[in-house]
Amino acid sequence: MIVACVLWKGDFRTRTYDVNWVYNLKDMVDRHIKIPYDFVCFTNEEKQMPGISKIQISDNLKGWWAKMNIFNPNSLPKYEKVLFLDLDILILKPLTPIIEFFKSSDHLIFAPDMGACPSPKTICKYNSGVIMFKSGVMAIDDIYLKFITEKEKWMERFRGDQDYLGHITGRLPTFPKDWFIKIRNIKNASYENIPKESKIVFMNPIKNDKASEKYPWINDYWNRY
Repeated sequence: MIVACVLWKGDFRTRTYDVNWVYNLKDMVDRHIKIPYDFVCFTNEEKQMPGISKIQISDNLKGWWAKMNIFNPNSLPKYEKVLFLDLDILILKPLTPIIEFFKSSDHLIFAPDMGACPSPKTICKYNSGVIMFKSGVMAIDDIYLKFITEKEKWMERFRGDQDYLGHITGRLPTFPKDWFIKIRNIKNASYENIPKESKIVFMNPIKNDKASEKYPWINDYWNRY
């Protein structure tokens, strides 16, 4: 099994992620997965990342569009189960239910959409902050190949990667909605107000680094590296 993330460094909508975000995510994964797995990071970061299997990507797909690299048929071994996680999440509980939800007959499952549709460029089907897929199968390869051959068209048409994915994949199953919550939907951002079913927090609009300065419980989960 593979756990994957993406670190794209550059000027894109005030994004400030760096290598520490990767290590903080890996630390959370290590604490919440008890089966063997390989942790990989798709990145344009040129510096070495000790302890991380780095897959070098180009600057051609900026910001969240860099996520499309995870579907590149030349990047990962074929027929591996892959759990993709955004850098700006909090993992609260063991990931075993998410991993086991993905059956041998599945090729792609997303987290469910968690919000409103702000513009015509938005497709409200999925949240691409958590994705599980089987690498190397035709349906996954096609997602990347259809995108990369006309990437300018797709990036103009849609706001971001999850909107393209919602368009190109039709209607696929999702993980149970009550496994996920946005930080904005937690009353007073208080740990005591998190529903007991929640396993992952999507940190929108306040990101992990700023939130960890304000809320000690977030710092305890995220900023341990």
